[in-house]
Amino acid sequence: MKMDFEDYPDELEATWLGFLADSSLDRKEWPFVRWLIEAHILPKMQEDYELNEIFKGVYAAPTPNTAGAVGTAMNGIKFLRNKFITDGRITPIVTGALETTPVDFVDQLEEFVDSINTRYWNSPMELNLSQTLERRYLRGYERKYGRNLDYTGTGTRIEGTNITLVGRPSHNGSDIMWCTPKSNAVRLVKKSQNMNTVRIENVDRKVKLYTDFWSGLGFLIPEIVFTNDLELT
Repeated sequence: MKMDFEDYPDELEATWLGFLADSSLDRKEWPFVRWLIEAHILPKMQEDYELNEIFKGVYAAPTPNTAGAVGTAMNGIKFLRNKFITDGRITPIVTGALETTPVDFVDQLEEFVDSINTRYWNSPMELNLSQTLERRYLRGYERKYGRNLDYTGTGTRIEGTNITLVGRPSHNGSDIMWCTPKSNAVRLVKKSQNMNTVRIENVDRKVKLYTDFWSGLGFLIPEIVFTNDLELT
């Protein structure tokens, strides 16, 4: 994965950001550049990776000297999950359409986790789903079971299980939910230090920022990924 960005800091001097300019001829030393990296570039890289690649990504071979389209840098979880279902390595748990009433949704999730192979009931797992579905569950849980007596709010652990609900921004807009033993989900990264830093160069008055790294994810044993039967294509 690569990130490239370039700008002319001189354009700031007549704007409200003029205080981030500098008298140095070396533009990459200007306060603006550091602010841009810390406040915008690095957070945007992480946001793009989370929202476009980690769940929804479908890899497409890059075209030299052309920026890749959004969501094409890697195969995300949805693509892998559906491929393994098609290959017969994951058997989805049948839930049908998800309940829209919060209390009914709690019942549906409890039925879903009860359908997981009993061999893995004692394995701590995270049930990954959208933030919308997480909120629906939390509201339904409170209406069904009431608030915690210590007033710490509704917990995210599904009642009577070792499964914790985790709402993922990457899953927003999807009704897919899935879990697996924590040791079965892997993320491989090469040059990981470059995910949190950039190289700065300047030519004349132009400042260029860039970085590159490798990142991918998957499952060691697809057969122990537990997911529902929606969005199979």
